[in-house]
Amino acid sequence: MLLIVLLLLIFEFEFGRAVHSDGNFHLDKFQWYFQSANGSIRGLAQVPGDIYQDLFFANYISDPLFGENDSLLRWIPRTNWIYYTTFTIPKNWSTIKAMLLNVGGLDTVADVFCNDDLVLRTYNQFVSYLIPLKQWRIGKNYLRIEFKSPITYAKQKSQEYQEQFGHTVPPVCPVSEFQGECHVNFIRKTQASFSWDWGPSFPTVGIWQPISVEGVHTIFMDKISAVVSFKEQYFIVSVRITVWSAVKVKYAEVTLALPEISISNRFTISINPLSRNVVERRVSVPNNVVERWWPNGSGKQKLYKLVVSVFCEGQNFDNEMRVGFRTVRLIQDYVNAEKPTLGRHFYFMINDRPIFLKGCFSISRN
Repeated sequence: MLLIVLLLLIFEFEFGRAVHSDGNFHLDKFQWYFQSANGSIRGLAQVPGDIYQDLFFANYISDPLFGENDSLLRWIPRTNWIYYTTFTIPKNWSTIKAMLLNVGGLDTVADVFCNDDLVLRTYNQFVSYLIPLKQWRIGKNYLRIEFKSPITYAKQKSQEYQEQFGHTVPPVCPVSEFQGECHVNFIRKTQASFSWDWGPSFPTVGIWQPISVEGVHTIFMDKISAVVSFKEQYFIVSVRITVWSAVKVKYAEVTLALPEISISNRFTISINPLSRNVVERRVSVPNNVVERWWPNGSGKQKLYKLVVSVFCEGQNFDNEMRVGFRTVRLIQDYVNAEKPTLGRHFYFMINDRPIFLKGCFSISRN
């Protein structure tokens, strides 16, 4: 028996937040402050960063990795924390049609306020956000992020689940030797932060990815991604583009290009105002014009630049990422078809070559 896994490869090494807007403030370059919810602890914050780092540099705690600090500092993730900063919008931004808050990632459960207006609630460490700001103004603006204790939140969600469905979701807590926190399966954050094997429990809180404010006259190219599949001697690059627009655009020209192999696809779209627009398109790439991507030790990890350009209102907005081309099959045929009790093979064919995959399970040592 042969089980063929869907032949696809996702490379998003340079995928992420857009590089083109009409002006921006990288808020992670500004001075941030942190405080406990009751205001008893205050200090300067580093963004991106986390609460343990900020408390350490503010001399509230010693090195979390020293001695028994993993136990002595358990009050930190049980506390609600607030991060805040101010930024000034200059007068020459008065013609800006829209302002977007570009959040790379918050850890984890948080309410975000701009000038005391609630603009975002987050429950997932691994999600980025692009949020229109309505209450921005020329001059000083105030951004505040209120983080809820991850320990409290996870416990609350576990209790709500048990009340609704009448049972718990194992494991409720890690084994006692881990000396970790419970209910990690009810919060979307780094699982190792609640403890993992010999690693200590440090459920972090904070702004762990870049954060910025984007001023937009026309459009803002938010994200691009690509999935590569293989069919009948052609690789199919399925490209997904996310564009946010401040105005109605009836006609915009989009170009998808792989310049190294002289392949491009050009088409037109319309863009709705004050909303997130998703554009999807495919590019066919002949198998014989690309160099295959190979696992480490089996060949080169060849990547090709994919450039996405959107031309509208006399302006060109672009972004780029890298993609690789490979095929993958998981082989699970019988060791002996006449004796199925002997079991099955389990190996991968990568680019039609059998490859032994190996690895290790590890957590961060620092």
